[in-house]
Amino acid sequence: MLTLQTGREDGATLIEILIVLIIITAFITMNLPDFHNFLGSVERRGQIQKVEHFFYALREKSIVQHKELVLKINDNGLICRDEEEQSLNIELAITEKNTEKIIFYPDGSCSGGVFSINILDRYSYRVNVDPVTVKLDWSSLE
Repeated sequence: MLTLQTGREDGATLIEILIVLIIITAFITMNLPDFHNFLGSVERRGQIQKVEHFFYALREKSIVQHKELVLKINDNGLICRDEEEQSLNIELAITEKNTEKIIFYPDGSCSGGVFSINILDRYSYRVNVDPVTVKLDWSSLE
């Protein structure tokens, strides 16, 4: 069998590789701001879930131990101390509150309340704590 010699071998040239790298770089550069916003939303949701899990953990602890637990709301965050002076707390920027404390009862309910927090120094939310279910209702203040 006879083959025609063209002087070119299979493979990519340096120019082709550079063009592909330029296209990839341009794609990454265009999508970088979206990635930054995505990371911010992940951090925000993480903080929200942290607060919700904290409330549900206090509710469960109150039920299991058959005693009332008091959650104090101050400007630096949410603090709960039990009889053994063990402290459970979350540091948050509390911007507004209608109550100084929320009491968790052994029947699974609580005294309820409303407070506003600032997450990551950018996102402000008003949190309404349902007294029957201890469900947190988040509404954005932006």
